[in-house]
Amino acid sequence: IKDTQANWGKGAWNIAPDMIRKAAKTAGGAPWERHKIGVWSPKGGVGKTFLATELGVALSGIGGRSCVLVDANMNGWHVKLRLGFDNHDRQRGIVNAANIYRLEGGNGRPEAIKKALAEDMFIKVGGHGNLDLLAGVDSMIEAQHDALATEAGYQFAQDMMDHLRRHYEFVIVDLGSSTNVGV
Repeated sequence: IKDTQANWGKGAWNIAPDMIRKAAKTAGGAPWERHKIGVWSPKGGVGKTFLATELGVALSGIGGRSCVLVDANMNGWHVKLRLGFDNHDRQRGIVNAANIYRLEGGNGRPEAIKKALAEDMFIKVGGHGNLDLLAGVDSMIEAQHDALATEAGYQFAQDMMDHLRRHYEFVIVDLGSSTNVGV
């Protein structure tokens, strides 16, 4: 840690992941591994998406951790824009994943969540890290899809989080400010 602090700003971006891993191993492991982090506020425009995306980029790029960023802001697809994905395949995202889960029988069935969250459902975020994105909805109207806005959507969200936590060290969820259309 002292070496990293001494070298910070002098090319330490390249050595920081190794230093972090070495410090964690020396300390007996990293107690912060495999966490779910939700970013929420009751007010819009306060930096939730900024914080969620930057946290994902930092943990994956600098910390060398496997991360998934879930855009669960049911007011719109802000994470995609923040990361530079204006146009992407509409088949890859939270609505389609929830719909696949429902069509596969849902209700906590492991094979349903595996199929819904197959590797091709995620957008790989470029750069130095290991960051995947599960894109969000394009509009509040899309957020009212039966696969999300019903009891089946609640079960999907629970199973999604459990599944992602087993496959990634960090699951970062950008939540919207509205309590009326939340995941």
